[in-house]
Amino acid sequence: MERITTRKKPNLILNVDGCIAVSFVDLLRHSGCFTKEEAETYVQTGTLNGLFVLGRSIGFIGEKIIMYFASVCY
Repeated sequence: MERITTRKKPNLILNVDGCIAVSFVDLLRHSGCFTKEEAETYVQTGTLNGLFVLGRSIGFIGEKIIMYFASVCY
């Protein structure tokens, strides 16, 4: 896998969001906490996308706060 992904560029590209998504879907479908219908509903309606939007939003807000304080303090 490393050889294939580093063929175009020398750095290894990791799809962290994809890995997290697959893990969540696996938990939904196989944890025993949700029925098959519930798990499929969550997947089909895009409910898990909210987790990624929330995480990205927190990151953007944090970056803006850091940039603000860096410009004020220095």
